[in-house]
This record gives sequence, C-alpha cells and structure tokens, in this order.
Amino acid sequence: MACCDAYFRFIKRFRYFVLLFWLAIAICSGIFGLNIFSVTKGMQLNPPPGSPTDLARRAYHEQFEVGTVTTLTGASKLSSVVAFIHNRKDDNSVLGVWTQNFTTWIESKVKGRPGFVSVNGYYNSPKELQPQFVAGSHDSATVIVVTCTAATIRGTALWLQPLVVAEWPAPSPDWVVGLVGQDIFSYEAKGMAIRDFSSMDTTVLPLALAVLFLVLRSIRLLLVAPVTAFLSGYYTPLT
Repeated sequence: MACCDAYFRFIKRFRYFVLLFWLAIAICSGIFGLNIFSVTKGMQLNPPPGSPTDLARRAYHEQFEVGTVTTLTGASKLSSVVAFIHNRKDDNSVLGVWTQNFTTWIESKVKGRPGFVSVNGYYNSPKELQPQFVAGSHDSATVIVVTCTAATIRGTALWLQPLVVAEWPAPSPDWVVGLVGQDIFSYEAKGMAIRDFSSMDTTVLPLALAVLFLVLRSIRLLLVAPVTAFLSGYYTPLT
C-alpha cells in the first residue's frame, strides 16, 4: 500500500511531466507504431497444419485451383471464386429455373472482367460433366466456378460479392446463396474484425475512462487517454 501511495504522490507532483511524456508517446506511436499496417500488408499467414482452417483451405485448393493458362504474354497461374447454392432441406433439389438464371447472370457479368477464363456450372457444362457440380442425394447443393488469372481473381471476387448479395437474394429461407474463396474469406474476416473492434471500443472505453477517473481523481490526467487515442487516429492516414 505504501508503494501505491508513493506512486500516486509522484504522479501528482510531476503531473505535467507525466502528461507531456504520454503526449510524446502518442505522437511517436502515431508516426512509427502504426506503420505495422503497411509492414504487414500482403503477408501470408498460414494456419497450423491439421487445423480446421488448414483442412478447408487444402480441400478448396484441391477442388478449385486449376493450374495455369498460356497467353500471348506467357503462362499465367489460374485461381477461382466459387458461387454456391445449398438447400438446408437436403431432400429438396436446388436445380431449376432460378439456379439456371443465376448461372447465366454470373457468366454474363464476369465475361468482360480482366483475366477472365471461364465459368463452369451444372447448366453450362456438357451433360457428362454435370454431376461434378452437384452434391447431395437429391441435388441439394451446386457450385458455379468462376476461373480467372490469379492476378485478377481478387478484384473479380470482391466486385462480384456485393452484386450477388444485392441482386440475388435466396429464393427461400431454406436456401443459402453466396461466394466462397480465399479472397472472399479474407474480405469477410476483415469486416468482422472491424465490427468487433468497434463494438468492443464503444463498450469498454467509457468503462475504462470511468475507472481511470475514480483512480486518478483528475480531469487533466484523465484527458491523456482520449488525447492519445485521437492523435493515434489522426496519424493513421499519414503512415
């Protein structure tokens, strides 16, 4: 307890130096610390071997990564984004007019995209290949594979995702319609992280400031925290 009292006396006596110290820390953090977003941009983070994420990624690559294509500019690696339709009631088929129109719509949308190679699904494949695009004992799921060069697949996937959500809502509450792929997963994960951090900050920050005020009993020292947060946010676009 004596140590705490001595610590509080020190802070009270040198409160202006403490304030200047934390302001300097905030400025340095804004200038140097936030460079982590540019330093880590594009890093390849691999999940632990054997984890559910690793198994799902391997299965996706085995099924939908399709090698290379040779063009006038040389060989280009191919990648894909997959549209899926699934009926939660496994005894009901998803094949029909709606799915056929959805396939035609996707093909018409992506044909003009840079790096486009092909669209393959149940309704635009030869009859002998059609079983490869359905699953379930009653054809309760199907996929439509959009193949592009690896350099352009991210742009195509992120461009197509909001169009599918806006223009092709599921025709039944039992249906699930969407896109899957590495780029879609990364995009969705980023959005979820932003939403989670926002919710956490709006809940925790007021409580933290209230506790800090009860401990410090000083408005001036209390302002160090929000000023630090403001300066860090201000310098973020500059890094």
